[in-house]
Amino acid sequence: MSERVTSAQAIQNLVRDFALAAPRRTAGFVVALVAAGLLEGLSIIALLPFFVGGETASSGVLAVLGIEPDLATALALAVVLISLKGAVSWWATLQVADAVTDVTAKLRSQLISSVLRAQWSYFTSRPLGAFTNALSGEADRTGKAYEALCQVAAYAVQVLVYLALALLLSWKMAILAIVLGAALTFVLRRLARLDRNVGREQTRLFKLLSIRIADGLRGIKPLKAMARETALAQFLEDNVLRLNTALKRSIVYRRAVGNFGEPVIAVALAVVIYVGSTVFELSLAALLVMAALFFRLLTRLGHIQQAWFTALHEESAYRSLKQMLQDADKAREIRHGGALPPLPAVIELADVGFSYGAKRVLEAVNLRLAPGTITTVTGLSGSGKTTLTELIVGLRQPSSGRITVGGLPLNEIDTQTWRESIGYVPQEFSLFNDSILANLTLGDAGITQDRAIDALRQADAWSFVQRLPQGLATSVGEAGLELSGGQRQRIALARALLRRPALLILDEATSSLDPETEAGICRTIQTLKHSLVVLVVTHQPGWLDVSDSVYRLPDNHSA
Repeated sequence: MSERVTSAQAIQNLVRDFALAAPRRTAGFVVALVAAGLLEGLSIIALLPFFVGGETASSGVLAVLGIEPDLATALALAVVLISLKGAVSWWATLQVADAVTDVTAKLRSQLISSVLRAQWSYFTSRPLGAFTNALSGEADRTGKAYEALCQVAAYAVQVLVYLALALLLSWKMAILAIVLGAALTFVLRRLARLDRNVGREQTRLFKLLSIRIADGLRGIKPLKAMARETALAQFLEDNVLRLNTALKRSIVYRRAVGNFGEPVIAVALAVVIYVGSTVFELSLAALLVMAALFFRLLTRLGHIQQAWFTALHEESAYRSLKQMLQDADKAREIRHGGALPPLPAVIELADVGFSYGAKRVLEAVNLRLAPGTITTVTGLSGSGKTTLTELIVGLRQPSSGRITVGGLPLNEIDTQTWRESIGYVPQEFSLFNDSILANLTLGDAGITQDRAIDALRQADAWSFVQRLPQGLATSVGEAGLELSGGQRQRIALARALLRRPALLILDEATSSLDPETEAGICRTIQTLKHSLVVLVVTHQPGWLDVSDSVYRLPDNHSA
């Protein structure tokens, strides 16, 4: 969403998105608001003859309803109408609550889906904290903005009812009410603009803080090892203090609406009573009724201002969330849909080159990966080893040359099916803070426990898993830190093998393990290679003895 979009346009877009996502609830809310307003108006009309006196429109309404206009009956009718109004308003509140929670959940799901469908370069160019902030804070604030706008609509209906009643009593006084209401809005408009700007600053600071916290916690282990966590806290402190200042200013501006609004309402009521008695010469009873109506009307206008402040304050979160959605959609990965050859198949790279902009990373790579073999790609750090795996997987497209699978160009076969046939084990493997079984299946109900155990056996992991206190149900802790490095890598290998891949890629998967653990994984891969293609990307010498072929990338390229 462009920065040129005004707050009013952003709010219009927000209302449109929520209304289109929950049309029936939105329609129900609108109908309920109108009904509640009419019921409130009728309850006041039923009592007007007994306070104003004489023949009024309200007497005619009671006559049309076939009700004798005596005080007891009018009071009973007013109580019934107000009770009905309360019930209808409660139902409207339920519609709003359902719409806010449902649409906010849909926005989160839409963001998750859009981000996960984006091309790989989108992930590598954006901080993780921005995603988590959008899914949590910005989505919640978007819901609050819509809820506030619903409150604006509810109060606006009540204002219209009170204006109609004022017209019923005195059109001149109704015009005075409109003038005073406009004056109240004008007085508070400056505060609304200030709070909107604070809301934008708050959105920016929340995002920045989320990004820095995510980055800091991801690398907390070496910081704690060097007793540098205090330095991290100090690094975040400035952002926390600036965010605190923005929040404080927002509270001050919103409280100012109530603090300044009450004196303005008092002045307006004094004007109403004075003008009504001296200029329009209203009776005392009519003057009291008019004053009561004006008090309700101006109070509702104050509530509208407060709710509008909230909407303006929170709309920047909606704008930021929509911007991320649009960016993710623009970066959506283009997937091919051609037929996939029988797998496992020979994978060939012919004169493949790749550049990051002007920086050349790979040059004229010729490589053949055959079923039943282990091929090791080695080279110094920065020589393009990981980039090579990204090209084979299809996460990036080569700048030159071509990649074929079973003789078919990779860019012409079905991307989804191809990746479903790949098992990928990276160097950095972070597990979910859940059970071992959940980390293997990732919520796929089609994967049975027996199948998970088979994958663990293939990865030589079942022996230690079954000794754990709860076996497959054992929680691995935050990021899997309840397990050793070797155990985590075997769980990662089991997850990769769970879907019976045709291509297994180990990308620096053992570089952080001790030689004995690495040797054990090497032996495990040797027993598995006969049914698949194995590509090992490493600079560890331990893999050279078990590999059928070794390809060394030139060291004169930097990634």
